[in-house]
This record gives sequence, C-alpha cells and structure tokens, in this order.
Amino acid sequence: MNIKYLLQIPIRTRFLIGMLLMLLPIIILGATAIYSINKTAGALEKVVEKSNKEILPVIRLQKVVLQAAMPPNDFLIDGNKSHYEKFRNFSMEIDSSFESILASDITHPEIVLQAMKEWETAQKMSYSILDLKDPMTNVDAQQQMLILDLTMDRIVDILNGIIDPNYNELGQRLRSAQEIRWKVYLIIIIVFGSGLLVAVTTGLALAMSVIYPVRVLQYGAGQIGEGNLSYRIKLDSKDELGQLAGSFNSMAEKVEISTSMLHELATHDGLTGLYNNREFYRRLRDEFNRYKRFYRSFTLLLADIDNFKEVNDKYGHPAGDTVLSMLASNIKDIIRETDFAARYGGDEFAVILCDTESNGALNLAQRLRKKIEETPIPINENRFASITISIGLATISDDIESEEKLITIADNNLYKAKNAGRNRIIAAQSDKIN
Repeated sequence: MNIKYLLQIPIRTRFLIGMLLMLLPIIILGATAIYSINKTAGALEKVVEKSNKEILPVIRLQKVVLQAAMPPNDFLIDGNKSHYEKFRNFSMEIDSSFESILASDITHPEIVLQAMKEWETAQKMSYSILDLKDPMTNVDAQQQMLILDLTMDRIVDILNGIIDPNYNELGQRLRSAQEIRWKVYLIIIIVFGSGLLVAVTTGLALAMSVIYPVRVLQYGAGQIGEGNLSYRIKLDSKDELGQLAGSFNSMAEKVEISTSMLHELATHDGLTGLYNNREFYRRLRDEFNRYKRFYRSFTLLLADIDNFKEVNDKYGHPAGDTVLSMLASNIKDIIRETDFAARYGGDEFAVILCDTESNGALNLAQRLRKKIEETPIPINENRFASITISIGLATISDDIESEEKLITIADNNLYKAKNAGRNRIIAAQSDKIN
C-alpha cells in the first residue's frame, strides 16, 4: 500500500478500517500519543502568553527607570532647569507603570512593591539633585548621583526577580517537551508489536502510516526542548498529525518571536535601534577582560551632539529625535560589523572599536565627524538641520586598571573637545582635564 496515499487518509478512518483486526488498546495508545503532544504544546503556549503578560510591562518599566536617571545626571553637567520637567514626566510614567503592574494579575506583587519602595527613595534623591541651585560646582551632588545610579540599578535588579522566574518556567516547559520523545517511542513500540501479532500486513501498513509523522513530531519536540526555537516540522500530511505539526510550528514561531522581542527590548534603545546603556557596560566589561587575558587592543569612542538643546528649541523635540536617529544611522554606516555602538544616554553615543589602536580609531572618528558635519538632516519637506559632534577617544593600555577608568578618560577628552570649540576630536591618553 502506498504510504503517501495513507498519509492523506484521516487517522480516524485508518483506525476504523483496521478495527476488525487491531485490538482496542492499540487505538487507545495511539490517541494517547496525540493527546500527550497536544497537551504539551498547549501548556507551553499558555506559559508563553503568561510570560508575555508579566515580562513585557516589567521590561518597559526597567527601561523607563534607567532613562529617568539621565535628567539628574544631565542637570549636574549643564545646570539646565528643563531637566526637571523631563524627570517629572519620567516619574509620572514610572508611577503609572507600577500602578498598572500591581493592578494586573501578577505572580509576585511583593517584588513590585519592593521595587516601588526603592523607586520612592530614588525619586526623592532625584528631586533633591534637581532642586540644587549650583549643581555643576557641588561636589556632594556628584556623590549623590552615584548613589542614585546604584539605586536605579537596584530597582532594575529587583524587577529581574519577576523576569527570571518566568524565563525559568519557560525553560522547564521546553525541557518537558523532551519527555514526549520517550513516551511517544514507547507507544510506537506497543502499537507496532500489537499490530504485528494480530495482522502483520494491516499492522505494518498502519504502523508505517503513523510512525513516520510521529517520529517527525518527536524529533521536532526534541529540537524545541533543546532550545532550537527556529526549527520547524516538515510533514507533508493532511491528517490530524499534519494539523498538529502546523499547530506545533505555530507555537514554536510564537516562542521564537517572543524570545526575540524580549531580548530586543532588554538590550536595545527604542529610538535609535542601537544597544542601550546597560548592554554597553556589559560589552565593555567583556572587551576589558579580553584585553587583560589576550591583550586584544580596543578603543572607546564617546560622541556628543554639539548644541543639541538648540536643535530642540529651534525645531522641536520630534526633530531632536530625528537628529538622534540619523546620527545613529551614520554611526552604523561608518563602523565595522565587529564594532559595537550604543546610545550612552541623552544625546551621547558610545562606540567600542574592537582590535583598534589609537591611530585607526582617530581615522574612523574623523570620518564620522566629517560625515555628520557634511550631512544635512531633513526636519520636514522644506527645512534641514546641520549638526556637528564632539568626540573623545580612549585606547586601552596596561596602566588602565578598570573599564570605569577608560570611560573617564574618554569622557574627559570629550569635554576637552567641547571646551576647545566643539566639532573636533580629542584622543589624549590622560584622565585629567587641562
């Protein structure tokens, strides 16, 4: 009998035809195999939906909390009172997010309450900094800002207490999919053995029409269980197992998309598409450790838009967002695939130039500065904005004992470039401003 023809006949019909020759337990075992796979797929899909419901609002809250640390920091740099209003907007959004999350059916409300308590402390500290009359010369304010940054990071870490259990539960569900392989394999042996005893010809034909698709499903379940979320089951069948394969593929696609979205939200800046501040520090730490172990040189580039406030004042904040997005696009065009670009904060960007000494970094920085200077940015149909950037460079060396020291050198060079008239690059290997 043609196996391809059998695959087009519904399993129920096949079992009815073989009913006169096959024993009732064989039908029960076959149905059990289908039920087990369906039940596992349904349970996994419910976990994905539950994880999305809990994790996505928390990740968005983490992102806004990290953004809320920027206005006080920028206020200490330029003393502009407009940062007060920016922080107030972030504060209202964070308060609203906490209330929304607590109002939802969240698994661990006590974690949210703990993070909310830390936020209240951070909120008071932020307003205390923003109320200072002369922030740029206030030495204590810098120490307060460090404590505030630690508090913000602590809030993010506390909220991870909601994200991590959801990831763990999802992982457990994926591992449970592996168990299907052994259950289905046992069912196949029983079905095959019973069919052979009753009627060799009928049993073999029926077994062959079931074994192949079940093994395909079994292998697919194993791949998903091992974390290969891009795997899709290829089963040319219109029967129930074929429909199950379609449902299984749909579930796997949802899991893959959800995982990708969660990773994207956790590591990238929503406006520019570059990596975010948190991912920048993680990558910088990796590059620093790689240098200490293998002596693979790299250079840190910090770039800041000159007179960015004037762009916002003249053209409006939407235009400012356009400028930030265009600058990010130009950075992507200039750097190599092996380099790493991130939005460091506000209108400041960071680039890690891998395997790059100071001369090579300086050449790349010059190309970037020149491209920004020569590229007008369309604000609307009839208006264009021209901007320039200042850049500070710092190349790793043996006397730089930490990644924080490297950032300090690049940041100081950036301020030197600003103070020297902007639209220029400073690459001095020193952490002192002359």
